[in-house]
Amino acid sequence: MPVAPPQGAPTQVAWWDVTGGILRATGAATTTTVGANVAITQNSGGNSAGWALNVSADAVNGALIIEGTVPASVDDVNFTATGYLTPVSA
Repeated sequence: MPVAPPQGAPTQVAWWDVTGGILRATGAATTTTVGANVAITQNSGGNSAGWALNVSADAVNGALIIEGTVPASVDDVNFTATGYLTPVSA
């Protein structure tokens, strides 16, 4: 998930690779992540302390949640994600 630098502070930028899976068995309430790993792959000059990415399952809607956070002093951040899906049927 690449993270675009905020306006006014272009030296702060970070991006991540997320690998893993999401499993929805009999309904939305059974949705879980499987082997989801989040690894920070790079940040710009180490200036991105406090940036974080979390991946979890939404058991209400049967979906994947990708949440990015930045320090309170940083604003105007654009989070962009590109996902690749391989459906598997039982």
